Amino acid sequence: MADHAPTLPSHRQLWLCWAILMSMTAVSLWVGDPGGEAKRLPLLSVAVLLAVAGVKAVQILWVFLNLRVSTLTWKATFVAFLLVIFAIVLSCAALSLLLRR
Repeated sequence: MADHAPTLPSHRQLWLCWAILMSMTAVSLWVGDPGGEAKRLPLLSVAVLLAVAGVKAVQILWVFLNLRVSTLTWKATFVAFLLVIFAIVLSCAALSLLLRR
């Protein structure tokens, strides 16, 4: 049986990843204003929320799913999917802002 221990993230890396994820969750709560009066978020808030979601997605993919030791093809595919999703969400938010005026 092959020993995969060197490729697995250490406890320190996992704790650091968890701390980053929790801090990004706090940032998204603050920026998203869950109890606020606004019916729609401004475009800047949406962009910040997408950036926070991107940091969280990269942490989950690279550390928890251990994509950091994967091939370049897998890494590029996941990053491309994330970029497409973020572009769609940001363009929908911008379109909503334009149609509201």
